[in-house]
Amino acid sequence: MHGQLSTCAILDNWRLKCFGDNTHGQLGQGDTAPRGVRPGTMGDNLPYVNLGTTSPWSTDPVKVFDVTAGQGHFCALVQSSAPPPGGVVKCWGGGPNLFQCGELGYGDGDRRGVGVGGAGPKDRGKGGGSGD
Repeated sequence: MHGQLSTCAILDNWRLKCFGDNTHGQLGQGDTAPRGVRPGTMGDNLPYVNLGTTSPWSTDPVKVFDVTAGQGHFCALVQSSAPPPGGVVKCWGGGPNLFQCGELGYGDGDRRGVGVGGAGPKDRGKGGGSGD
């Protein structure tokens, strides 16, 4: 799936990698540095987007079922870490200096997935995991 100047792909291991422009934190790496611009930064050198684990006591990453793009943000449907089994939507990017129209679905115009400590994408709504 590609946004305006960035792309995310679900790999055969059900994990997500994103590359390209990262002005709004839309690559989900906790910063605004672009990825894939320099030689040697793609493939195995491109980090996965950390979307959480299958449970609080596990290190197994959640499975990504689908991803969609907007201008300056991405949302992914991922495996829920809380019963009952199902999925939860996680969104990141967007926010200040974009449209500030709540495109992430959190009820505000704030950017998610960028900041001190490298906060990754957060759950949107209820359904499992830790959310905003």
